[in-house]
Amino acid sequence: MSDFPMRLPREFFLRMFEPKTNTLSYRAEKGHEVSTHIDLMFGGVREMKVQPKLHDVTVDLIDGGYSLSTPEFPDGYVLADRFHYAEDDVDDWETFDVLRIEEHDIKRIYHVQ
Repeated sequence: MSDFPMRLPREFFLRMFEPKTNTLSYRAEKGHEVSTHIDLMFGGVREMKVQPKLHDVTVDLIDGGYSLSTPEFPDGYVLADRFHYAEDDVDDWETFDVLRIEEHDIKRIYHVQ
């Protein structure tokens, strides 16, 4: 069973784009109605058409990369070598124990195109 297309009915904000490593990252924060954070990371980005804020995201596979579409931005895309999805319920990153990450992991997906 494929994890794609992956529909994520949340609001995502651009966390960073690192030109040296061609890494693009988005984050959905915890809120009143949701109890988890979601991080989307694209590695080896070759080309992209994205916006700083995305709502109701769908990530899917396309030839050579990943599409990143929303109802308001249907032609968005990211051409990348790797995709990483992580969902967690960590409340306090200052005291987060990296050796016990499984206690907080909800879902984690690594995908290489």
